[in-house]
Amino acid sequence: MKKDLSKAKIAILFTTVVLIVVMLLTACSKGSADKGYDRGPAGNDPAVTGSPIVVGSLDRKIVYKVNLTIYSDTPEKVYSAIAEATAKYEGYVESSRESKSDYGENYSFVARIPTAKLDDFVNEISVAGTVKNKEVTTEDITVKYVTVDEQRKSLLAEKEALTARLSEAAEISDIIAISERLAKIDAEINAAQRQINEFDSLLNYSTVTVFVNKNYKETPDTRSFGQKLGDLFVASFKSIGTVFKGIVIGLTAAFPYLIIIACVVGLALFIAFGVKNLKKTGKFFPQKKDKKSEQKAEDEKPEISEEATDKENEITEPEKTVEAEETVKELSAKNEKEEEK
Repeated sequence: MKKDLSKAKIAILFTTVVLIVVMLLTACSKGSADKGYDRGPAGNDPAVTGSPIVVGSLDRKIVYKVNLTIYSDTPEKVYSAIAEATAKYEGYVESSRESKSDYGENYSFVARIPTAKLDDFVNEISVAGTVKNKEVTTEDITVKYVTVDEQRKSLLAEKEALTARLSEAAEISDIIAISERLAKIDAEINAAQRQINEFDSLLNYSTVTVFVNKNYKETPDTRSFGQKLGDLFVASFKSIGTVFKGIVIGLTAAFPYLIIIACVVGLALFIAFGVKNLKKTGKFFPQKKDKKSEQKAEDEKPEISEEATDKENEITEPEKTVEAEETVKELSAKNEKEEEK
């Protein structure tokens, strides 16, 4: 049995070592694979940039939105080219953002471009770098536009009719009622007109969002297997140190709260023991026993017992003498009877 257990332990240990080695090799391979990034070829893919965006349609109202992701070795130049193209095609910049990191500078650019010139604008900025992603979304707002426009026209017709009635009204109550209705109609007409203006802005100026990133080239990992293991070992120790620092910081931050909790728990225990003593002895605080008085009580106990035994002996001795005299009398009576016989 002992040999079987030792073999089982060896097998488990061997399996554990193999799993650890496999995990280390996997981590090393992932680390080397994630070292760098190659963001594709130098040219643009015709399938991404070649198709037109705006499709002419006279009876439909289409809103266009374009998202582009461009990579370049000099993203700042691409950003400048986009700004110049926006001004060239009579658009305007809605928002822009620049961020810097260890890998370089990244830009995001939101422009509003006239829909009639959208294809030309996108084709021109696509040449500035490598387009890796192009997303075009469209929204048909024909029904919304027509509905709001019909409401506006109906309100305008009602306003015209009420205005004519107001000029002919003679009673004050009619004038007040017509005036109140006209005020409500004006507010509804203004709201409908604002919505139509928003629709016209979306239709006439398409939204183009451009993300400009820097090309990252992969650098080959020339480290040996031992160096990879060593780096992984060092990284593990660093992570342990980070965790230990976090624990120390957490305990330091929680120390005042721990003190408060300890005080509350101590107070609760003190009250609990006090209540227990109150039920047993009638006093909240237990009294301390005097050692001298205890010793004196113990010394006095044997004396009391000796006195008690003496008294018991005094009480029992007369009883014993009486019993002995009775037995002597009985014996003498028996002897006299026998002699008479």
